[in-house]
Amino acid sequence: MQRPIRNNIFMFVSLGATFLLNLLQLKILTACLPKDAVGSYFAASGVSLFVGTMYLFGFPMVFARFIPRYEQSHRKDRIPGLLGLSLSSFVAFALPTLAVLFAIRSRYSDGAVTSVLPIAFAAHMGLLMMSIVSSYYVGLRRMHVAAILNVIPIAGHVAGLYLIREHLSVVNAFNVLAVSSTLPLVIALVLARPRFAGVRQIVGEIRGYWRYAVLVTALSPFILYVDRVIIAGTLPLDVLGLYMVSRRLENGVNKVLTVPLFAMAPEFSARSEPRDNEHNQGMFRRFLRVYWLLAGVLCVVVAWLGPRLIPLVSTRDYLSAYPILVLLLLATVIGAVSAPYTLLARSLGRMDLYFFSDVVWLATYAIANASLISRFGVRGVALSAVLASIATLLFVLTYVRPRIQRSGRLMQ
Repeated sequence: MQRPIRNNIFMFVSLGATFLLNLLQLKILTACLPKDAVGSYFAASGVSLFVGTMYLFGFPMVFARFIPRYEQSHRKDRIPGLLGLSLSSFVAFALPTLAVLFAIRSRYSDGAVTSVLPIAFAAHMGLLMMSIVSSYYVGLRRMHVAAILNVIPIAGHVAGLYLIREHLSVVNAFNVLAVSSTLPLVIALVLARPRFAGVRQIVGEIRGYWRYAVLVTALSPFILYVDRVIIAGTLPLDVLGLYMVSRRLENGVNKVLTVPLFAMAPEFSARSEPRDNEHNQGMFRRFLRVYWLLAGVLCVVVAWLGPRLIPLVSTRDYLSAYPILVLLLLATVIGAVSAPYTLLARSLGRMDLYFFSDVVWLATYAIANASLISRFGVRGVALSAVLASIATLLFVLTYVRPRIQRSGRLMQ
């Protein structure tokens, strides 16, 4: 257990740094821009991440599954090819998308979001490619490198925003993000040395798992960023700025809970044979206890401190975001109950179960929003997340968990 513990420590340090930096970023944006400009920034950012995340094509999950297996089977020569395949796939789709966004801007240049969308997407291209390289090192279980790669872009962005705070605009904020993510990316690629030739054999080996990983990735931007798109399309942009203050605080809790999931996924993948069952059962039982305790404590603490945290990361004008924060934290703690089981399904190669869990969440979220947002406004969006988490938990307990149990590989 020494390596998983050490890797969790590195990822928590990285998370703590990025969380504080994200709060500083939010503080600068809300203090130096009007509410509608803050809403425009997060709307353009949300659309960029919504589209760009789909172009990851499930490779972060493929890395966590196949890199440990390649290491165990003495096929390390295939590992750089996985990175090359992921990067080339991303660029092949991202560049045409960028061209389309510039064409859209030329026709709708007066829109608060469309006018900055190409710049926002270009900036996030570097950030997303950096996340590919970071997840590659997670698969290698070299979390200290992944931690550094996670911190550098956001640190550069915050420093840049602070330096130009007197002249800050939405366009300038994205320009700073482009510089702070692209320059470290070049260095990271030189060090990682991806290989772009001879990847056909790799595709054949990962195809079955990759198919569902791609489907999960296609759903993930809807799960992660569709709330911004819904609010930007149905409510005023200043409401989106209000919502994003609560979302950033809740997202900090979510990222803390994501760290042990990311750190343990390659460990379970590396020990997915029947002979490893006894070891894995004990490890999974300990993981469940720690993870659920962590989720409960974090959500309660942040909910209790919410009225103090909101003015700290923004201004007192955003205090009305507190009920939204409470609902989002409730959705998070419910989701934390099912998360270890979907992680286990993914690590054991059952990406179909992981995918269907996401489908249940997204379908429930869409149906709930259709009926709640007109009645409750932005609080209806947060309440929809609670209902989606409840539906997913019921699905995991009644469908996912029994199927892993019947395979004789349930670690509980």
